[in-house]
Amino acid sequence: MRLPVWRWEPERQQAQALQLLISRELDGSQVKYSLCYTPPGRPASAGAQALYQQMQRYWIERVFQEAKQQLGLHQNQTRHWPAWQHHVALTMLALHFMLAAQLEGHETIPYLSFTSLKLMLAQKLQNLLHEDEALLAAVRKRAAYAAPKPTVKPPT
Repeated sequence: MRLPVWRWEPERQQAQALQLLISRELDGSQVKYSLCYTPPGRPASAGAQALYQQMQRYWIERVFQEAKQQLGLHQNQTRHWPAWQHHVALTMLALHFMLAAQLEGHETIPYLSFTSLKLMLAQKLQNLLHEDEALLAAVRKRAAYAAPKPTVKPPT
C-alpha cells in the first residue's frame, strides 16, 4: 500500500511530498514502512517496482551485518577520515574475497560460511609459518621493515 505524506522542511519553509510504502510479510508477522522520494517532474514508481526496491534493502543490510560480525567493519579506532576510509576499503576488499571464495567453492563445499573460511585461512597461514624457513623469512621481513633506517652523519 502507498499513501501520500508530507514532510515539513523548516529551512525552506515548505512541505516535501513523499509516499509512504507499507508492506507486510506473507504470514503477516512483520510490517515494514519506507518513505519513497520521487524527484519533481518524474513519475512515481509503480507499486510493484517500489516494493521490489524496498525488499532489495534486505540484501544490502545483510552484507553490512556480515562485514560487521565477521570482518570487524565496526571495530575501527581511527582519528582521521583517510584512516577510516582505508579501514572500510580493506574490510570491503576482504568481504569481496570471502564472497568470491564462497561462490567458487559452492559446488565442492556447499554452505561454506565466513567462519569456516576464516578458520581455513588461519590454518593455512599457520601451516605456512609452521615450517622453520617460512617463519624465519617472515620474521626477517618484518624486522627489515621495522628497523630504523641508517642516517648519514656529516663529516666533522
